[in-house]
Parts: sequence; structure tokens; C-alpha cells
Amino acid sequence: MSSTDDSNEAAVCERWLPAARIFARRRLGGAGDDVAQEAMLVGLRALRAGEVSVDEMGAYLLGVCRNLARAQQRRDARRDALLQRWVPPRMSGAEAIPIDRARLLGCLSRLTARARDVVIRTFVNDEDGPEIAAALGMTNTNVRVTRLRALVMLHACMNRGPDS
Repeated sequence: MSSTDDSNEAAVCERWLPAARIFARRRLGGAGDDVAQEAMLVGLRALRAGEVSVDEMGAYLLGVCRNLARAQQRRDARRDALLQRWVPPRMSGAEAIPIDRARLLGCLSRLTARARDVVIRTFVNDEDGPEIAAALGMTNTNVRVTRLRALVMLHACMNRGPDS
């Protein structure tokens, strides 16, 4: 690609990216920047392939933005419909199921020290798997397995009680 082509592409980006952002933001809000960026990539590829000229770029780019925005809206609508159908609504703190803290502490005390540490680091300290693995000298996979086994034991204990 020559420097003339590079300067043409830079000029196209300077001219049309702001318009694409405004157009996409009006349709999608905050996600409009991503759509505008993707539309610019599509437009530059088409420009390089000779499918569109610099003079036609404005209409082409806004058309691509429109199509990408519509596709994004369809994906969001499908996702929302699936979530609404299959995922129960989250409970807020006020609606949460009351937990017997004494029972939970009893159940936590029955876990191994390492399993208890993984559960506390995950759910109290909000650490992710790689952070926990590094802190405890474990692999990320081992953290996931330990957490899963601990949660299964906690669930069973909370359902039957710590004295069983």
C-alpha cells in the first residue's frame, strides 16, 4: 500500500468516523462506539478492495452502521428474550433468602482450611481464580475444582444442618 493510500484512508477516517459514531450512538447508546469502529473497518476493507470509492464512502459507511446496529439490536432482543424465559430474576439484597449465619459458619468450619480459604477469597474478597491460585500456590484448575467441591459440601450441609 502506498503512502497516498495511507493518507486517503486517514482522511476517510478523520472525515467519517465522527459521523459514524454519532449515527451509531443514536441507535445504540454506549455500544455505538464499537459499531462505528467495526463499520470503519468494513469500510476500509471495501475501500482497499475497490468495492467503494472515497466519494461513496459516507453513504456506504452509514449503511454499514445501520446494518450493524440492527444486527446488534436483534442479538440483544434475542438474548433478552432467552434470559427472560430461562433465567430467574436476580434477587436484591432485601429480597434475598434469609441465611442462618450460625449454620453457615458451622458448615464452613467443616471444610478443609484450603477449601474454606478458596470460598472466602472467592465470595467475600471477590478474587478471581488466577488471583487465588497465585496466592495459595495452586493451579487455576485446582482452584475451580476445590471451589466446586466446597460449594457442593456447603449446599448439602446447609440443607441438612451442621450437626448431621
